[in-house]
Amino acid sequence: FFFTPTTAYEIPLRLVGSEMCIRDSTYSILPAYFLNTGVEVMPIAKSNAEKAIQLNPNLAEAYTSLAWIQFTFEYNWLDAEKNFQKSISLNSNYATNFHWYGLFLNTTGKTSNAINYLKKALDLEPTSLVIPTNLSQAYITINESNLAINAFNIAAKINPDFPYNLWNYVRCKKDYGNSIDLINKAIINNANDPMLRRSLFWAYIKNGDIELAKDQMIYSFDNFHDKMTVGFAEMYAALGKYNEALKWIKKGIQAKDTPLVFITINYDFPQEFKSDPRFVELMKSINHPAFLD
Repeated sequence: FFFTPTTAYEIPLRLVGSEMCIRDSTYSILPAYFLNTGVEVMPIAKSNAEKAIQLNPNLAEAYTSLAWIQFTFEYNWLDAEKNFQKSISLNSNYATNFHWYGLFLNTTGKTSNAINYLKKALDLEPTSLVIPTNLSQAYITINESNLAINAFNIAAKINPDFPYNLWNYVRCKKDYGNSIDLINKAIINNANDPMLRRSLFWAYIKNGDIELAKDQMIYSFDNFHDKMTVGFAEMYAALGKYNEALKWIKKGIQAKDTPLVFITINYDFPQEFKSDPRFVELMKSINHPAFLD
């Protein structure tokens, strides 16, 4: 959910083992785009990263790739952070590591630090689409809507229809009618993107158009039934159907879906739902730092 298919090609082919890192990063971002499940591709990605480290123990890219897999698939948060930090110690100019480590920090509740790393990543890769998108997301986390819109605008200049950036816009602006128009425009060129349907559902809910929101939910079930587990949980929770929402989160855990780790920063669940002991226990089962005692 935080990358474009071009992300893999931004990784430099400059050190022994880098080709494996490219394959690894390609595999590891597929679940974020609902193209494969984590179970299908993450073991391959991890094998590639570990082989790259064996070939060159000083390859920063390999440690970043391994950290991403530990973070989003294995729920091994401690080792993920160690490997993100190892990568920085090896190469302080590798934008992807600053980017992904910033996502990690935002997810763990260290948003101020996350913003610093995301800004550094953007300095290193000023033409990136996804980095300002995630910077906008971090500002939303701390309720800095104006700064979030500034970051949104950076990404929007590159691609005004990028689904994940449009989601940031929807959450920042209270004019949901305008958000609905923007999303529907983007859907014309990308009708089968789950993120756009999720955003449109949410905008309709906030605008009081419950039946139109349900139409988007039905469309999503028909087209993304086996892909959008956390998204369906969010939809059910918005409709007050917490038991169904919990069932979908359980499905996501069983499938080891990448979006689970971003549940605190990229999804909008009612506070009552997030306080439900059943939800808290599910988050503890993936070692999510925001829910551990």
